[in-house]
Amino acid sequence: MTFRPHYIITALFILLLAACGSSSDSTATTAPPTEPAATETTAVVEPTVADASTATTPPESTSTATSKPTATLTPIPSGSGDVDNAQPDYLDDRSTPVAVLESLYNAINSKQYARAYSYWEESNDLAPFDQFSAGYADTDQVELTTGDVNTGAAAGNRYYGVPVILHVSQTDGSQQIFAGCYTLHLAQPDIQAAPPFHPMAIQRGDLQQVNSDADARAILEQGCQEAR
Repeated sequence: MTFRPHYIITALFILLLAACGSSSDSTATTAPPTEPAATETTAVVEPTVADASTATTPPESTSTATSKPTATLTPIPSGSGDVDNAQPDYLDDRSTPVAVLESLYNAINSKQYARAYSYWEESNDLAPFDQFSAGYADTDQVELTTGDVNTGAAAGNRYYGVPVILHVSQTDGSQQIFAGCYTLHLAQPDIQAAPPFHPMAIQRGDLQQVNSDADARAILEQGCQEAR
């Protein structure tokens, strides 16, 4: 057989091409996934996280709407003249005869003698203020008891007789008892056409000192004559 070198070379070339093709197919099937696939995964996750954060975080305006304001209290300084600073036992009531007498002794017990003096009607029989206030220099407290009120009227005026018992405590600790009648006067308010208005006031007091509560009670039960 005749040896032909060019056939051998041709056969080797074909085998080499076949080997190269097989190597290319193996590389194509084992290559790792490309980066675009990872990019798609990230794109899917990020919107989910953003939505969850938005849904669970309340807006700041909601917190402001539900908060309650805090009240600040400012204390009133003592001596400011406010009504709340008045003495708790203060009584100034001129609407009824008994209320006038209760106001009188409220003023005396509070040592407010100018106010006590104001419950008396001006007349020539009324002592000057200095003498009036000096008469209570030794008085500590007075307890007032009143009985049934007697009324009378004359020419546009009304009069009231009020029987009373006074238990007086002196500053030296001694006790005194007085009983009798007070007479009060009121000019009818609807005929008082010009100021100053004259409220109900004490016209006179007819009192006597007694030795016991029994004596005082007897006078109280007798009552007062029709007031004029």
